[in-house]
Amino acid sequence: MKGKGWILVKGWILLVAAVAIAICGAGCEEKAGVGGKAESLETVEGAGSVAELYAVGCADCHGAAGEGNNPKLVPAVAGLPDYYVVGELTKFQGLLRGMEPDAAGGALKMHGIASSMSLDLMQAMGAYLAGMRPVVSELTVAEGADLARGRKLYEAQCAECHGREAEGDPAKLSPPLYVFQDWYLVAQIEKFQADLRQSDPANVASLRMHATALQLAREEDVRDVAGFVVSRLTGQRDAAP
Repeated sequence: MKGKGWILVKGWILLVAAVAIAICGAGCEEKAGVGGKAESLETVEGAGSVAELYAVGCADCHGAAGEGNNPKLVPAVAGLPDYYVVGELTKFQGLLRGMEPDAAGGALKMHGIASSMSLDLMQAMGAYLAGMRPVVSELTVAEGADLARGRKLYEAQCAECHGREAEGDPAKLSPPLYVFQDWYLVAQIEKFQADLRQSDPANVASLRMHATALQLAREEDVRDVAGFVVSRLTGQRDAAP
């Protein structure tokens, strides 16, 4: 893209980034207080534990137990491995996530929050979330899914990267999918199908996810896979009841 059109796109990106930082500046200073004082994330980083930081900066959206929030369209984060947490925070920080046309306000807030975090803090937060027990979520959009059919589709399209039981693979930097809610899984598959999530030619993983998602051509394919994935957590011994 060249000329006036590219200038307009760059201007839009800069405007969105400015708005995101402004949103975070107000939201974080209001919520990130320790001992009743309004603090920034960086101040909290030096003043309190990562658990305190999560409680004041993340729990309002992601839940006190990291269980996510369906009405706010916020995913569960409990049990996500540190490598994935750091990777995604870095992408939010660099505007590589959350910039799709249908992104909700939470994505802009994530950019602002991630922008205020050092790498050390990202790593500490990743270790904290990895130590939280995943929370079993109820089926919503995948209620009534054909789990046997979902397993077959999952094993054919997803297991190579995400593991046979959706447990993730550190060597491939792929997350355990069973920690997420079914509605979130469906939404992400649909975004990959539409090439709306991380559609960067330099990102091999995103290109592969786009191609894989297209193999789940029917709505029931996506629903059955999501239902199967979420059902895997019920068999994990560390799942919170």
